Amino acid sequence: MTPRRSRKRRLEELRAAATAESVPPDLPKAVHPDDYVLRRIARFHNVLTTVRADEPVEWEGRPEEFLHYIDPFSCHPLQRPPLRRFQELGKEEQRAAALYARLFSGARGSIAAEPLSGAFLSQLLYDCLAVSDGEPPDFETGFLPRVVPSSGGSHPTVAHIITPAVAGFLPFPCVAHYSPEDHALEVRAVIDPGFFAKLPDGVILVGLCTIYARETWRHGNRAFRYCHLDIGHAIAAVAFAAAALGWDARVIEGLGQRAMERLMGLDPFRPSTCSRGKQRFGRFIEVEKQDPACVLIVFPNTVSDFCIDHVALCAHIEEHFGHMDWFMGGFPAPLIKGKHVVYNEVYRTTKDVENYPCTFRLVVPRLRFPASCSISEIIGHETLMAREVIRNRRSSSSMDPTYEMEAATFYNFLHRCLPTGSPYPPNEQTAQDAFPFVVLPWNSRMNAFIVVHRVKTLPKGLYCLARNEDHLGVLQRRTQSIFLWHQNNECVEMRLPLYALLPWDMAQRVAEIAFNEPVAVDGCFTMMIVGPFGEMDYEFWLYPQFFWEAGVLGHLLSLDAEALGLCGRGIGSFFDNKAKELLTGESGFFQTIYLYSVGKPLSGGGQVGLSTALNALSSAELFLQMFIAGAESSCTRRRGPLREEDWPGFGGKKAFLFYLFRSKRGRRI
Repeated sequence: MTPRRSRKRRLEELRAAATAESVPPDLPKAVHPDDYVLRRIARFHNVLTTVRADEPVEWEGRPEEFLHYIDPFSCHPLQRPPLRRFQELGKEEQRAAALYARLFSGARGSIAAEPLSGAFLSQLLYDCLAVSDGEPPDFETGFLPRVVPSSGGSHPTVAHIITPAVAGFLPFPCVAHYSPEDHALEVRAVIDPGFFAKLPDGVILVGLCTIYARETWRHGNRAFRYCHLDIGHAIAAVAFAAAALGWDARVIEGLGQRAMERLMGLDPFRPSTCSRGKQRFGRFIEVEKQDPACVLIVFPNTVSDFCIDHVALCAHIEEHFGHMDWFMGGFPAPLIKGKHVVYNEVYRTTKDVENYPCTFRLVVPRLRFPASCSISEIIGHETLMAREVIRNRRSSSSMDPTYEMEAATFYNFLHRCLPTGSPYPPNEQTAQDAFPFVVLPWNSRMNAFIVVHRVKTLPKGLYCLARNEDHLGVLQRRTQSIFLWHQNNECVEMRLPLYALLPWDMAQRVAEIAFNEPVAVDGCFTMMIVGPFGEMDYEFWLYPQFFWEAGVLGHLLSLDAEALGLCGRGIGSFFDNKAKELLTGESGFFQTIYLYSVGKPLSGGGQVGLSTALNALSSAELFLQMFIAGAESSCTRRRGPLREEDWPGFGGKKAFLFYLFRSKRGRRI
């Protein structure tokens, strides 16, 4: 008879397993890390949770498309501004027009700063968070697409605007929820004008929060990844919309969780009665609550340098918002009519990585506008307006597998991804001074591994773009020993930190990593945004910021692709373990945060088509055994056995798999 192990021995084995195998390498370090927190975060990055949710998808639990507040204090509709092209502007307006190329050049400061008004708020929100005009609903969710891309397609991000009085529009300072459907501000509370005394004159605050229930109904525990990538896209969208109006934006990094809840009037959900690792099904309206993520300060580019003391600002928020009665401003309408599913791993990890107040200050010096490679030098679109790119941007589900990208265009993409700015900087790439990365007040933490498929004069293979050159030594030590780390003469002359690692076709490998998504191979290149954090001292509460920076980088790639007549698509579902094997072998030092593919769109490739979904499903033969058995048994119990021969006119096996994929009683990948 085998002797029973002691509790201490079992705990030691759990800790060893967590630190040796399960812990993702990008996990920020703490002075005394909690082993259970490590294991909980690791659940978001293993193969099973990356591919499919642990439970059947409850299609009856699909949330409402938009969030509204019932009986708000007041509602102020915003006029939808028209899209004006460069040729329609007068000569004086053309000199200060918000051209897309100008956003990335030293001339960004010459864009005239619009005054704070109702028209300004309408244009700002219309260009960053509103619904796209004339677009059909998303294929999988049925939701209308918005200007800002959504990594999961469900748009879980909610925006709250904290603004002073606006002449002719808002007679009082207030906190308002932005409604994308109606393009309106739902005022929830009137605040004391003295609150803005601690802030520079003429600024507004944009609070971003997320609703995990809008993603968990489809993605289960993966909702943590999707929601925070979505926050990153929203941060970049606010930065682009503000820059087109002659304004700038910064994330106020040091606001504590409690301060953000006070500022936006939120009461986030924290499950405490469920056992660890279990889900609860039923009516739990509290899971629809909003969870605060970050607050951005938006200010004109004419504002001189200023400093924000995070501790003092938190105390100032507590003073003005601590005793505010938010019920006078209405309450959010229910989002889900069916069953709720409580995924404890998501909410408990959110609790563990809550943002705590910082002791340092946010210092915004007099604005500098470092230049990057101008897009007009390549495509000749000197008159391309920023709003044309922002409003017309679309993700594509199908790309031309025969198109070859010019090498100059490819290098232009990479120059834009550099955080410090100009391709000829006096210093190494470290600080995020270039647009739009300047919105993030910390040094670059993300690096990129690029799989090149079709770029003229550039061999196929795996490359590395060291966005933070301080990480270069760690990258070389921790990746596979067979990597070449060769930099060609052209990159040396351009001071582009691009290194060739493997000089052969990597299409099959990247297809396996990206769950055989066609766009991962059909695009000209696929960027894997990763972070080597194993040797760097980061606190737990910085963990969501890794996703935000990856989301900003993905948003930049999507807009640059649109400006060049190309298209981009983010890939949120991928196999982390396979990505680690490609980069680091068995050490697992790097954590892949986001995949993004860029290529030439096929005609009519703006929406996910049925054939694309079927091809992606039929190619995942390795994982069919994981869910078909459960789906067939469930269908047999309720509807009778399903056979492949019953679907001859609908594609045979492909249609059969698609039925299991969309079945409410089946398990979904």
